Amino acid sequence: MPAQQIITLVLIVVAIAFVVAIYLHNRHKRYTDANLKKACEEFLADLPDQSLTRKAFIDALKRNYNVGLKEALYLLGHAKKKGFVITDGDRVRLADTK
Repeated sequence: MPAQQIITLVLIVVAIAFVVAIYLHNRHKRYTDANLKKACEEFLADLPDQSLTRKAFIDALKRNYNVGLKEALYLLGHAKKKGFVITDGDRVRLADTK
């Protein structure tokens, strides 16, 4: 085999290994309820009305968890389901924990 074919084959194998490694790494992400609740409280507790726009809240989740839009929306839905936050129209506010 010529050297160019060997180099091309090695590059393809390395690219496939890289894609598989990223897939396996992303598949094993875990989000705990305690961490999500703490993150929601950090985002909203210091604000005067304890609320953010939905977009700002999602952006904060994306930065905090280093995820994309899809996973940030999942985390917002999970926080709503667990009762950590409440959405009022376009605003996300901290749920009453009394």
